[in-house]
Amino acid sequence: MSVVLREACSRCMRRSRLIGRIAGSIDNAVAGRPTAATPLLALSDHELVAALASMKPPTSAGPPPKIDPSVGWVCRHSDGYPRRMHRLDEVDLGSPAVVWFVGDPACVADAGVGPAVTIIGTRKASAYGIAVAEQLGRGLAAAGVTVISGLALGIDAAAHRGVVSGTGRALAVLAGGADAPYPPSNRRLYADVVAHGAVISELPPGSPSFRWGFPARNRLMAALGLLTIVVECRERSGTLITVAQAQQLGRPVAAVPGPIDTPFARGSNTLLREGAPPILSVSDVLDELFGVGLGERISPPERQRPGDPLQLTVLEAIEGGESLEQIGERLSARGVRGALGQLELGGHLVRDPFGGYRAR
Repeated sequence: MSVVLREACSRCMRRSRLIGRIAGSIDNAVAGRPTAATPLLALSDHELVAALASMKPPTSAGPPPKIDPSVGWVCRHSDGYPRRMHRLDEVDLGSPAVVWFVGDPACVADAGVGPAVTIIGTRKASAYGIAVAEQLGRGLAAAGVTVISGLALGIDAAAHRGVVSGTGRALAVLAGGADAPYPPSNRRLYADVVAHGAVISELPPGSPSFRWGFPARNRLMAALGLLTIVVECRERSGTLITVAQAQQLGRPVAAVPGPIDTPFARGSNTLLREGAPPILSVSDVLDELFGVGLGERISPPERQRPGDPLQLTVLEAIEGGESLEQIGERLSARGVRGALGQLELGGHLVRDPFGGYRAR
């Protein structure tokens, strides 16, 4: 575990504590329209309290929770603060006074100055979208690019699974406190991201995830990434909130082409029609970051085909569309099970949501 960094001036800490204490009041004020909270975060302390004065306050949350010793923090005046977040103040989206984090403080700081890409998409993703997000996460991490996402189910989680399957940096941005995984079902992935980078939040530790916190955290993801990639999203999706915020910040947005006959990709395909650059490979992402032609030179090498004849036969059968039942009819079932396990460990295959396998 890295040394915990804790640097914050008293003024910034008061502001962060204030946001944490009135988070429930903000939720009441913007009920039914959570995106309305983001402009409130750009107000001064006095203006923010005045704007919420007429709202019924939530039940008292009691005394502030004890801070886990693994939680660190940096304020906007610290050298460890992600510099790209200052851009939020320039477009009236409000930069967090304090960034709370669990993990490597160097990852938090470097995400604001080094090569970083935000990968986003729908929670209810297709098998195709999941596979592409994992591939992009793994390839970009291998190329030295920090991968930013929100740890949500679907595309977000898949991108970070790709990062932690190899070597690279992952940065997750949460709507609640950085000290607790959200959603709880991603607890293991949360721990993996902490081990490969950091998890951050603008809310103090112990804060629950309010509805307004999700579009609010999206602005942080948009600010940190030099490029935002939409892998898959519907026409009406929270993903498009991040897209709008990235565009407001002057950050480019790209999209992965999806099938034209499915609602899963209708929103991302619309972005392509409106002029977003298409992402067909990791090289395309690196070209967008570093210039056309450079991406091919610094892309990670392609995974080598398995040398074992049985593993290669099984892999080619799955790539050709054969089911496990069809493969088992002509090969030893016991041998196929062993080959599947080895191919999965080697990164050639990944389990699909239906219990089968698909090639990466």
